[in-house]
Amino acid sequence: MPKNNPSAAEREEVIARELGLPLAHVHGVLKHLKQRNRIAAGRPVPPPLTSIDLARCILGCCSPLPSRAADIEIALGGLPRTSGDGAPDAEVELADLLDEAAGNIGGNIDFRSGEILLSADPGQFLAIYGRRFDRPALSRVYRRARVETGMARTCLIKLPALRRIACELL
Repeated sequence: MPKNNPSAAEREEVIARELGLPLAHVHGVLKHLKQRNRIAAGRPVPPPLTSIDLARCILGCCSPLPSRAADIEIALGGLPRTSGDGAPDAEVELADLLDEAAGNIGGNIDFRSGEILLSADPGQFLAIYGRRFDRPALSRVYRRARVETGMARTCLIKLPALRRIACELL
C-alpha cells in the first residue's frame, strides 16, 4: 500500500532498489535535480511527488555522474517521438506510463512484461517495448533526427519495475 507522501529517503530507496542502482548515486541525482529546480524540493517534508517529477528522477538516474543528471534529464526528456503512438516527447511519455502503471489513468499496457531502453550519450534515445491487452505490441521510439553513433551509457528498465516504482511513490 503506497504511503500518502513518502519521505525523500524512502523515495531514493525505492528508486535505487527497483532500478538496481547504488543508493548514493540516486541520492546525488535527486540532490542535483533539486538544485537545478527540475523536481520540487521542500523541508522538512518534501512536497507530494508528481508523475513528471518521478519521470525526471528516472531519466536523471541514467546519468553516469550525479552532477550531470539535470543535463541528461533535460536532453532525454526533450527527445521527440519518431515512431509508434504516444506522447510527443519522452518526458511526458514516461510520466504517462507512470500514471498508467499507478492506476491514475486508464490504459491498455500490460506491465507484467516489457522494457524501456535509454541511451544517455552520445546517441540519445528512449525506446519502449511491451504488450497491450487489446492491440498489437507496444513499440515507441524517441530520438533526435540526427543521431550520434555509439552508446556510452545505456539503461534498461523493466516495465514491472516501473510499475512497482509508480505504485509505491505515486
